[in-house]
Amino acid sequence: MQTFFSRIKLEPSRLLYFVRELLLIFIGVTLSIQFSNWNDSRRLREEEHLILKGLRASLKRDLQEVNSNLQARSRAKKACETILQLSRTAVVFPDSLDATFAAAYQTRSTDNETSSYENLKSKGFDLISNDSLRLTIIALYDTKYPRIHDSEQIHRDLFFNTLIQFNSTRFNTSNPIVAMKPMDYNKLLNDIQYRYYLNVLIFYNEFLIGLDEETIVEIKNILSRIEMEIGDFG
Repeated sequence: MQTFFSRIKLEPSRLLYFVRELLLIFIGVTLSIQFSNWNDSRRLREEEHLILKGLRASLKRDLQEVNSNLQARSRAKKACETILQLSRTAVVFPDSLDATFAAAYQTRSTDNETSSYENLKSKGFDLISNDSLRLTIIALYDTKYPRIHDSEQIHRDLFFNTLIQFNSTRFNTSNPIVAMKPMDYNKLLNDIQYRYYLNVLIFYNEFLIGLDEETIVEIKNILSRIEMEIGDFG
């Protein structure tokens, strides 16, 4: 069987030229593919860089929000504990206690910044090349944040569905954000139902405080890892 080159009967010099041209074409195509792959990789890395910077800004805002909520819930829990303590020991109740009655009922709603996360979700989670970081971010936004929101909703439902009606029969309330003046201090502080509600509020606030503390640790951890990833971009 004749070979390809013997069939086309090329002279040695022309055969060498032919092989050289094939080799140049092969090298050119290979380099073109490699450049295209490098260019795509660079584009994805730049896009990842922008996403991570957006997440960093969002998480810094969320960290402030969660810290603020943690402090507010701690104040509400402390107010409940103060009222319960005074109900067991005090004989005369100061007017300043009106502000404590109001503080005990304060609720907070966490407002997370999710635009950067939604942007990541639309582009595809695989855009974040660090597998561990990617999974941690998803867990925060898709598990921890919804858990906080659901728990806060239970807290709000207790207040709006039960305590507003309860308070209307026990407080002369002109501005519940600032102060709540009881109709009868002694009767209120010896009210078994009122003490029960205070203990329920303490329980809910303690639970939410625990979630806030966990979330603060998780956000700080993610921020630290994002800083490392961004630093790797040079």
